[in-house]
Amino acid sequence: MKMFLSSFGLGTSLFHSYFHRMPAISMSEFGSTFVPDYPVLFLFDEFIIDSRTAERVRESQARKYYKEMAELIDALDAAGRLQTEDYDSLVEPYADQINEAVEYDLRNIDTWASAFEESIDRWNRFAEFVRGVLEEKQANSDLSYEERELLMVFEHGYYGHSVTLARSFGPLLKKWRSKMDPLDRRYARYVVAEYLRYMSNNLCLSDLLDAAIHDWTDIEPLYRKKLKVSLREDGQEAKSQRVRQLFSVMFPDFRPKDARALTRALEDKRIESLRDLVSKAVKDNVEFDQEFANRTLREVLKAERAAAFRRKVVGWVTLPLGFIPWAGTPIQKATEEAIAHPLEKRVKADRQWFYLISEISKRNGVVS
Repeated sequence: MKMFLSSFGLGTSLFHSYFHRMPAISMSEFGSTFVPDYPVLFLFDEFIIDSRTAERVRESQARKYYKEMAELIDALDAAGRLQTEDYDSLVEPYADQINEAVEYDLRNIDTWASAFEESIDRWNRFAEFVRGVLEEKQANSDLSYEERELLMVFEHGYYGHSVTLARSFGPLLKKWRSKMDPLDRRYARYVVAEYLRYMSNNLCLSDLLDAAIHDWTDIEPLYRKKLKVSLREDGQEAKSQRVRQLFSVMFPDFRPKDARALTRALEDKRIESLRDLVSKAVKDNVEFDQEFANRTLREVLKAERAAAFRRKVVGWVTLPLGFIPWAGTPIQKATEEAIAHPLEKRVKADRQWFYLISEISKRNGVVS
């Protein structure tokens, strides 16, 4: 499966400068850098990035908080899993159709109120989290130029608009058919139109590239509404939500050991067990909650004990081989491994995804 990394603000002029034409990152973590949305990336084999976006991400001197994303992009490129395209050139021939789609959606602009309220709420929670981290750092030391820029971005509310306007945006759309200030009406229409244009550009790219969209999680409610209006089906949001949920309960602080760990995992056959687990959860409407985490850990511990017991039994069975003159010990060890490995593999078969993620994780521990 292919995924294309979004280039935020593609085809629009609305959005503020720091994140303009940058790829989406995880909105559940923030520390020394922004963190790629690793759980979702495990669901795909090939990735596509905009040439302009790739260039901006790799400007590490200017954007150190995107350093981890830059390392990931380089690792995917080195592994032959990254394709670079010019997004602007791809969507340009379809500008008229995209504009028609935007104008069509604007006819019922008030129906977008709930989607924008959910989107703004998601952004505000992320902004508050990042702002808190930066303000705490500011209290103890001077902020870098990039950090001051980020702090200003997150103080300005929803993608660069004032906090007051952002908070009143949903209610503004709800009363669209009532009398309102002409400036408010013009502002609201402009913002909605730009978001619709951005999403339409991405949906056009999705068709042209035959790839799923990877965008910021706060825009998911808008895509959900857009797809419902267009009668277009897309199960990717449900899978993304489930895999993020799985990692939040099983590997809440997941970070790979290094940038190449993701590419190594994609080469591992066990990655299919993770994808199958997520697909089945979506199909059967299964939630990955604390009960699931506790049950999985109990099963893992039980399997480990069973594997240890089988290895001990195999050691007893092969012990006589150790008495063969000269070659006894090597023969014993080889035979022991030949018997024990398939048995151990069989015991762990139902939880291959757990062992794979544990092996590439920077932190060995999981939630208990």
